[in-house]
Amino acid sequence: MKAAVALVAALCLSACGSLANSTSGGGDSPSPDPKSAAYVALVKSVYTSYNTARGDAYDECVVAVDPPSCHDRGAAMVAVWEQFLKDLDATPAPPQFTRDDRMIRTNLPLAIGALKTMVAAAERNDGGEVVQAANAYINDMQPSVIAALGDVYAPWRTN
Repeated sequence: MKAAVALVAALCLSACGSLANSTSGGGDSPSPDPKSAAYVALVKSVYTSYNTARGDAYDECVVAVDPPSCHDRGAAMVAVWEQFLKDLDATPAPPQFTRDDRMIRTNLPLAIGALKTMVAAAERNDGGEVVQAANAYINDMQPSVIAALGDVYAPWRTN
């Protein structure tokens, strides 16, 4: 069960703290600056895209390993993450997210590598390697990338 929770968190792998206060839309809260708004919008949009791509990946890649289904889910997840990294290059991090942005840019490529290994293993119908690569992906995402994404858009922490 603990592994299930970890993978779900890792697979969802889509703002908290001061940003949550500034973007809540209530009362006297100031509006976020355009740079912050664009960065949060990007992280929020990848949350939605990723959850669609992920689907039942945990079940298909870890619980009841189904390599063809896992392959498709993994390939879709890789595409979302790679596009996200490209979009990050065009969306500079505002000062309050500099540390989180660095964490994402450092660790997400490692996680993408693990997903690509998982996809290749699924293509070869190697269920054991699929599970091993899925666990490597979880380890690359938890807690670093998920926590950083959750600092920007809180649902990443609980999905």
